[in-house]
Amino acid sequence: MSLVNDLHHKVYVATCESEGRKYGFVLTWVTPASLTRKDPKVILVVSRFNDSARALLRERRCCLHLLAESQLREFFIFGSRHSLREDKFKEFEWRPGSSGPVLGGCAGHGQVAIEEVFETPDRYVLYGTVAQESHGGEAPLILGPALERLGPLERKALEEKMAQDSLRDEKQFLTGGPS
Repeated sequence: MSLVNDLHHKVYVATCESEGRKYGFVLTWVTPASLTRKDPKVILVVSRFNDSARALLRERRCCLHLLAESQLREFFIFGSRHSLREDKFKEFEWRPGSSGPVLGGCAGHGQVAIEEVFETPDRYVLYGTVAQESHGGEAPLILGPALERLGPLERKALEEKMAQDSLRDEKQFLTGGPS
């Protein structure tokens, strides 16, 4: 077992609206940040160089979705496509929400108000309060098994997008690109 490369974690998507455009992306890392249910907090880690993450920072809020086991297509679309190049939402059931589009069929979702932003050289660490939580009752989508369930073409497209994002992040980090 690896301390940092365990692919047995839940898949989350963040959505928001900014400047008249809907954004959505698979989050690299999400964790609860409160000890009680009374005041639920969450920590999200996002790339400093991702357009969807920058939209989320402009708005300081998002809808956080825990994808359901049945949402393999949503995982693929939100993980492999660019929000600035196409409407990722056109294939899915969604409704407007107070913090961003709310995807239908999720294992759960909540509205997140970003309270603090911490900067690292290549990531933003976002600390926020979760409100209006809803649970769909379905089991959550787990990353490792989800990757195995993708077809070869989808897996290749997702791997290519991840490689492009890694190269983008590395280039922007080394050149002191947009923050």
